[in-house]
Amino acid sequence: MTTDTRPDRHATTRRGGIPNPVSPTGLVALAVVGQGVGTSVVGHEVSTAQSDTVVFLAFATAAIAALSAAVASRAPLMVVTVPDIIRLNVFSAGAFALFYVAATMTLPSAASVIETATAPVLVVAAGLVRRTDGVAVRHRVIAAALNGIACVWAVVIAVRASTGSGQSWLPPLLALAAGACALGVLTTTRRLVQSGTPTTVVNAWRFHGCWLASGIAVLLSPDDQGGSLALWQLLALGFCCITVPIVLLQYGIGRAEVMASASVIAVLPGIVLLTDVAYGAVDLLVLGPVVLAVMAAGVSLVPAGRGR
Repeated sequence: MTTDTRPDRHATTRRGGIPNPVSPTGLVALAVVGQGVGTSVVGHEVSTAQSDTVVFLAFATAAIAALSAAVASRAPLMVVTVPDIIRLNVFSAGAFALFYVAATMTLPSAASVIETATAPVLVVAAGLVRRTDGVAVRHRVIAAALNGIACVWAVVIAVRASTGSGQSWLPPLLALAAGACALGVLTTTRRLVQSGTPTTVVNAWRFHGCWLASGIAVLLSPDDQGGSLALWQLLALGFCCITVPIVLLQYGIGRAEVMASASVIAVLPGIVLLTDVAYGAVDLLVLGPVVLAVMAAGVSLVPAGRGR
């Protein structure tokens, strides 16, 4: 098999008017750090009652910013087909909106393990894995096995942490669905960018499902304003903790190889856990699945030996 190194050719070039001075995988890693810290902050500072509101504000801001950037750069918005626009929005809404709601309903670190471990497992299960970027297939399979164990372990922890709410299975189910949608985000974004669609155009279309879905949830939930944070505080938290990391992440995953992106994103629970420690709200049992997820990320990125 051949080695796929195409994404790295964009490491120091502009695409869609956005400079990318770091490698694609490095850009994803930078976004993951911001998202990990932001996830924990949102999970601890925002009540479940206000979770839909903060998600709506964050992604409405992202949609406006992304669309404005595309219009300003005079990018050809209609190069994306209607089916791809629908896929982008359904997958993005599922991956992001569901995840942040789950993070406010249970331990953020447990929710992040479930979401990030799901995509690598599904990649291997669907037979999408191949030897790319010098990484052996067996490394990917081992990583998927570690992620699978971590995911099951984290589900048990999330159910236990959510038992008092009367909806013990809902948070892990939301996180699992978010993880499956995250794989759709990775594959759809990469396919569009590789076909020549500017990243600014992809981002201009992708966030509308997120704000629309969360906006409908806000309208249908009369208790959504029962939290303690003011609207401006929700807007500020959403922008710093969700909008900025997510937009940055989208530019990275469009250039990086799918499994490499999924593996780096699998480190997210470790970042969330460290921030949870700062809040003093950590179930020590969650350290197990977090360590497994980080190990899986390391294994999947180990260069393959010669002749393998």
